[in-house]
Amino acid sequence: MKPKYLYSAIVTLTVILTAQASPAATNVWTGASGADLLWSTPANWDPAGPPAPGDDAQFFDQGAVFDLSTPNNIVAQSRTIRTLWFGQTNGSYYTLINPGVTLTLSGTVTNNILVAGTETDNGATQAETSVISGPGGTLVLNNTNSDFVVRQESANGSSALRSTLDLSGLDNLSANVRRVLVGVEGPFPRPAGTLYLAKTNLITAVGNAPALAIGGNGGGNHNSGNSSYVLLGQQNAINADSITVGRVKQTGNSSITFNTALFTDPVAVFRGADGVSRVDDWRLGDAESGSGSGNTAGICDFTGGTVDALVDSMILGRQVGGHNPIGTLTFDKGTFDVNTLTLGLQTSSGVNSASGVVNVNGTGTLIVNSNLVFGQVVGGTGASATVGTLNIGGGTVDVRRALTIGALARVNVTNGLFNLPTNSTLSLDTLVVAVRRAWFQKLLKWFQIFWGKVAFQMLPEKHQLTGS
Repeated sequence: MKPKYLYSAIVTLTVILTAQASPAATNVWTGASGADLLWSTPANWDPAGPPAPGDDAQFFDQGAVFDLSTPNNIVAQSRTIRTLWFGQTNGSYYTLINPGVTLTLSGTVTNNILVAGTETDNGATQAETSVISGPGGTLVLNNTNSDFVVRQESANGSSALRSTLDLSGLDNLSANVRRVLVGVEGPFPRPAGTLYLAKTNLITAVGNAPALAIGGNGGGNHNSGNSSYVLLGQQNAINADSITVGRVKQTGNSSITFNTALFTDPVAVFRGADGVSRVDDWRLGDAESGSGSGNTAGICDFTGGTVDALVDSMILGRQVGGHNPIGTLTFDKGTFDVNTLTLGLQTSSGVNSASGVVNVNGTGTLIVNSNLVFGQVVGGTGASATVGTLNIGGGTVDVRRALTIGALARVNVTNGLFNLPTNSTLSLDTLVVAVRRAWFQKLLKWFQIFWGKVAFQMLPEKHQLTGS
């Protein structure tokens, strides 16, 4: 009897191991069944589908259409696959997720979990648009070893080069991934991408810096092309330890903004990857380490919605090499709570400079807990051209500890409050002030007497404080 039981156990174990070792399949959408446009119809895929858990779904030229007014593939039942790739070179795709249905992309492999773009150099005019829509539908991305990518690249550039992924008609997006890359990095230069987020979004990016990257730092010679964009939905919770908008040679206006054309009174909450702590490092217009020259630019404009951001270090305009970057932050409702905010950072002595601009409008509040830095410089003629600008147009800026002025500083206040430091308010609602050097020295002495916690560092003749 013993040999019989042993034989049965070996057979059972062999069957289990064989099932676990089954290779993943790749199913390419054709829509060729002639019966319907459902994912569940086997004849709509090549080889016959539908893709199962652990399989990869790809949407290339066969099955693409030129009419984005109606869906051309439909997810009618909840299902799980491993990856999804829109890589068509001709035409578009419109994927509909039915109400109450969830499409889940899940796995542990290091492939990109969701890609919109060919990932090849298909010429300077290659443009593609892919749509995932669905009132009541949900898209889930769950693989912290894998990236969410939207980009189209080419060694040669034109204004047409771009990949667009539009989720704005989808009710829910939940993404737990390694990195989110929009118009950035990849194997070829000049990446460009546009990502319209869903109505409700929960995005967590746990990977290396920058975990959320938008615009620039293309492959090869790092040449950057057209600007890249992320447009937020109605409700947005974005968790990442690092965010950069506008990298290396990325000129133009790469940005994060609200999609106010579609959503009214949107809200965005930014936290670290754990969903609770601060974003460690947020940069707008970072020249990084790219060769050559260019005026790198990065923008976050949250006008028209409410923002709630906790940040440790935020740098607007970081010069490296032959670049003159500019970073711009604008908001009119909500709170940006930052430990250290640097407006213009020059990292090398020479002719190149950096600029940082903050616009606090409406009822917005900027809190700087440790240090508000107007220009951190090294030397050369670029030091005198480095500038930090703070425009307060109805909002409040509360500097709770130190204000450091290392380069040209401009502060313009219109119907707003500039508080220095904790519990001390400098109000310029109806006052126009031109601060000359002698008066600035007196003002500095006054601050030191009454508010000893304020640390002022100044370069003579380079400070303007105006209000109206």
